Amino acid sequence: MNWYKKAQEETLKSINDVKALMPRIIQVSQKEYDNWDEEDIDQYAGGGICHLIADAIVDVFYDNGIDSFTISSDFEQHVYCVVRVKEGIYQVDIHHSIYETGGGFSWNKIPDIIFEPSDITIYMIDTDPNNWENY
Repeated sequence: MNWYKKAQEETLKSINDVKALMPRIIQVSQKEYDNWDEEDIDQYAGGGICHLIADAIVDVFYDNGIDSFTISSDFEQHVYCVVRVKEGIYQVDIHHSIYETGGGFSWNKIPDIIFEPSDITIYMIDTDPNNWENY
């Protein structure tokens, strides 16, 4: 391993740092959900808010020095987050089925949702943080 990659790995945060941010992630996700006004056609155009929730979560990671970005799923109409930490690369998500129903670009808000820590999934997708560029 070259010195640059070694130095990069030494500055990476841990998955425990990601988990410690769960209260903040719940907070920003709840704010996006609470602000969702389905009647605001200019803002939402009948679409859902998974991309807005994912963007808010990435902002939390960015503010805390954790490499992160959003990915649009190849398997369904959904956007989620990916983070790079010492232990590898993880998907971090609040699945859309918790707060909205529909498909494609036509989604409806499930009323009165209050996000809980159990709504957040953290799933390892790669054990090597150096594979970051593959995602």
